[in-house]
Amino acid sequence: MRSFVAIEIDRAIKENLVGIKLRSRVSGRNIRWLQPGSIHLTLKFLGEIDPAAVPVVTKAIEFASRDITPFRLEVAGVGFFPNRGRPRVCWAGIHENEGKLCALQEQCEQAFSGIGFDCETRAFRPHLTLARFKDKADGVSLNPDEENELFGTQTVNNVVLFKSRLLPQGAQYTPLSVVTLKEQEQ
Repeated sequence: MRSFVAIEIDRAIKENLVGIKLRSRVSGRNIRWLQPGSIHLTLKFLGEIDPAAVPVVTKAIEFASRDITPFRLEVAGVGFFPNRGRPRVCWAGIHENEGKLCALQEQCEQAFSGIGFDCETRAFRPHLTLARFKDKADGVSLNPDEENELFGTQTVNNVVLFKSRLLPQGAQYTPLSVVTLKEQEQ
């Protein structure tokens, strides 16, 4: 089954992000906006795994997150990969000041390489995918306020292993396991 490790995004933030498609101007594109339930912050894409491997994968998440306490992240700004001139993905930015998000992602890479998964070769650029573009762009423009708009903040308390099922109407994500981050010592 196709799977990935991610952080779930609060519903209020997802609802704020959905509004971006109503205010943005995109022309000449076959664009597919993600449904609010599909918006998440991917830490590690695993690809196909055997359902029997879920306990081992969950243990790897537990190992990777063992020293990470809950942290705050901010969802702000909109951009495009690879760039506005040739957009393939529209995304919202993720900001986190303590370094815990990057540490968690790096520890996931290490834990999963230890159980046979390939390491990601690209640098980690935390973002939330909002839309995917299928053909050539005539133009993409955003209101200047949207480029830096704050969509919300949330506390990250856990990491989720998701199953991903590709359907004609878009991917369907099902949580397989949830790992709670270490409680902060008082």
